[in-house]
Amino acid sequence: MIELITENIKPSKAQTDKAREFCLKVANMADELGLPVFIVTDGASATRNTDCDAVRNARDAHKVWEKKHGISSTHDWNKK
Repeated sequence: MIELITENIKPSKAQTDKAREFCLKVANMADELGLPVFIVTDGASATRNTDCDAVRNARDAHKVWEKKHGISSTHDWNKK
């Protein structure tokens, strides 16, 4: 039900920029601490993983969601 309600609501550019900044901060903390992480929020996600099944499973589920919503699972918003 929630997915149906939010399906057509898109974040603004400002919200997406904040989401990306947040995800990057979390990813950087994971790098500093040597921890695996997968984070997703409205407009961005980040993954740092080498050998954590829970993180891999969460990212795999997100790839299914991305495909369902026409989003490439290989896009990298952090690449300049």
